[in-house]
Amino acid sequence: SSSSRCERPNVMNLGMMGAPKSFSDEDAKKCVEVTRPKVIKFINDRIAPMLAPEKDRFTKSGETVGEVDVFWALHQCEQPHPGNLGPLQAFYDRLRKNPGITRYIEGTGKYATPQLPMWQQVLPK
Repeated sequence: SSSSRCERPNVMNLGMMGAPKSFSDEDAKKCVEVTRPKVIKFINDRIAPMLAPEKDRFTKSGETVGEVDVFWALHQCEQPHPGNLGPLQAFYDRLRKNPGITRYIEGTGKYATPQLPMWQQVLPK
């Protein structure tokens, strides 16, 4: 799929849901060389400055609906690009340990099962 778009690996384009695999080595290369630097710059320039002094939260409680929403957006970045969240890595890692979030990601919760894998997937090796 050598189009100009920068596709992220997901259950459909990796052929996990019965569709033919359409995520190519070229797509993976674009993901790393084109998308990753843009995402990292956006995180550093726009989101990280809003962190609270503790650097692992935005609010006093650290688990508001907004913070969980930011977590899921970051999770879509973390899946194909692990460990590249820079100043938001501590925020991501802390919320990743939340029992409800963990159950959902691992497919052991009420709304996520091993038969319904996470949409976003890691970059193929």
